[in-house]
Amino acid sequence: MGDAVSGIGSYINGSAECEIYSGSFSKPSEWKGINATVERIGEAISGTVSNELAHLINCYHAYMFETFDPTITGAISSEYYPKEPEYLPLSITEWDGEYYNKIIATQNFITLEQRATINKYFSSHSIRTISFANSGRCCNEKC
Repeated sequence: MGDAVSGIGSYINGSAECEIYSGSFSKPSEWKGINATVERIGEAISGTVSNELAHLINCYHAYMFETFDPTITGAISSEYYPKEPEYLPLSITEWDGEYYNKIIATQNFITLEQRATINKYFSSHSIRTISFANSGRCCNEKC
């Protein structure tokens, strides 16, 4: 439904670009017939835009879990980035029942119906990441 074309964290480098594929909202039944309302389609598109923009400012899908902890064995890739949710240890994913209502929720963790009806918000991890980026500590210099 969208893509952070320039990559996670690219806003910090000044080369941010994302795409939203609006046509992908015209096919599923969640946005057809009586479900084709401005509210439902608008909620889904705004959630997708927010998700892709969050990637540009260095937010990862793993941040949809309030229980995400980079010190847990298996939470971080060999490149020191948070793993995608389906590869995270169960100790992170099994105890957080409301991950789907986070802006950074991803396909296998949020239904199309939830995309159409839930007003999503940033997790505490995303808020810390955004606050750090806004402080200017990472712009055009090595952190």
